[in-house]
Amino acid sequence: DDMPLTLFRDANAWCPFSHRVWFWMEQLELRYATTRIHLGGDPREPAKQASYFDVSPRGTCPALRVGGDTITESLDILWRLEREFPRLPAGRGRTRRVLSCVCK
Repeated sequence: DDMPLTLFRDANAWCPFSHRVWFWMEQLELRYATTRIHLGGDPREPAKQASYFDVSPRGTCPALRVGGDTITESLDILWRLEREFPRLPAGRGRTRRVLSCVCK
């Protein structure tokens, strides 16, 4: 669990794809940093941080930095987490069942 993880998610928790990744990381009980990104969908909200395009060239959320890699699609993030951290407190059988529900 010493691998550095940074989750880039939407600032308002409206994005279901960001929520999917956040939920899975919580289920795995991982330690991670979170950076909240303004999506810019609401004119009252600040513009998306320009520096975020260095993380995600399309500017989409979520994104996850795993060590030196950055993954920008939620399902790809879930599968990478499963590969790097293949456990849940209830065991691997539950992992596949939960992932199949989360990934629908």
